[in-house]
Amino acid sequence: MTKGMTLGKLDRQRFAFFWAVVMIAGLLVSKFLVSIAIWLLIIISCFSWSWMEKWPSVRYVGDLRGFRRAPVFWVVTLSFFVALASALYSPWTSFFWDHLRVRIPYLILPIAFYQLPVFTKKQFWALFLCYIIFASLVASGVLIHYMMNYRAMTIAMGQGRHIPVPVDHIRFSLHLAFCVVAGLEFLSDRNLAALFSDDPARQKTLYRVVAVLTFFLFVALHIFSVRTGLLGLYACLIYRSLLYVYRSRRWATGAAALALIAAIPLTAYRFMPAFRLKVDYTLWDWGKSREGAGKDYSDSERLVSMEVGRAVGDQNPWIGVGLGSLPERSEKIYAARYPGLPFKTPHNQFIFLYAATGLVGVGLFIFAFFFPLLYRAAFRSPLFLQFHLIVFLSLLSEDALEVSIGIVFYVFWLCVFLNQYKDGLAEINRSRVA
Repeated sequence: MTKGMTLGKLDRQRFAFFWAVVMIAGLLVSKFLVSIAIWLLIIISCFSWSWMEKWPSVRYVGDLRGFRRAPVFWVVTLSFFVALASALYSPWTSFFWDHLRVRIPYLILPIAFYQLPVFTKKQFWALFLCYIIFASLVASGVLIHYMMNYRAMTIAMGQGRHIPVPVDHIRFSLHLAFCVVAGLEFLSDRNLAALFSDDPARQKTLYRVVAVLTFFLFVALHIFSVRTGLLGLYACLIYRSLLYVYRSRRWATGAAALALIAAIPLTAYRFMPAFRLKVDYTLWDWGKSREGAGKDYSDSERLVSMEVGRAVGDQNPWIGVGLGSLPERSEKIYAARYPGLPFKTPHNQFIFLYAATGLVGVGLFIFAFFFPLLYRAAFRSPLFLQFHLIVFLSLLSEDALEVSIGIVFYVFWLCVFLNQYKDGLAEINRSRVA
């Protein structure tokens, strides 16, 4: 009998779960952790090894042939290849290479998660519980720092700035919104706590902890007052209310829930100075935009960037001007129409793609974005649908999938869901759905 240690399917699953947890932590605090986790996940997905005596034995266990027969996974890679194809008709500038590099997760994470063993339902929800806990810890630290510098930071928010956070503030707000949604989904299913303990008392304790953390993150998101995250959160709350009415036919309760949702921001405006200042600044900025003062205010500059992006796309509507040519073409329009205003990429994902890759690129992106949601009626999973809703709404005011941390946030959680399709599974955690 040969003595040794073998990394089999079960161990690969545990290793993958560990590095998925590291990925979640990295998304909230460190790009370095994200980079490490991505490459280790792809290594774990492709190789199995055993340690026999002094020398390790490595064996390839990947299944790229099977990946080609899994459209819900390979369709995610389209965004990488669309950007790559624009190299055929635009220069290979540093802008092109930068935007191609940040798209690498589109290529490797779907391959990794297709080849990894399927996470158990307990592991699936454990990832979300870790997400909620990590987000709560980070948000607590940020709020403590805010309270220690309350006056200076509140004044800064009234001038259109934001509370400093470890990562990009817009992506951080999306994290908090998704955590709140995941927390509400966990709390709405009394069977989920049984995955972690058979003791009713411990189950009740787990629900209480999740409820407290979910409420804390809900309040924290309003204090941070980042509109992208708030928009996604309230869209999900409205969806959940409408879904409840559809299932229960309790119209009065649904109407009361919608009224409560409408009352929450009004209450926050009244009692949260940071939220009130952010709303007032936004309204003031929009007013300045209508006066044509776009070069002096942040929201106005966003609108200008979208207008310039549309103008660039109109130069070649079908395939765009190419990623490599986008800065040069945009700067010419800025110089002609908005002299003195610096070049900014369009603050809208669809306009960015229209300018760089044309209607063909936009069409392929929309197909790749919605196909996983429609595949085998995956939209019947409330959490999966709400994830798409949060991401989609963020794309309307940001080129959110043109930065590395935004791409990893989207592709990682998408692949966590899609991993549930392995071995012919036809559902994504929708045991509660009829």
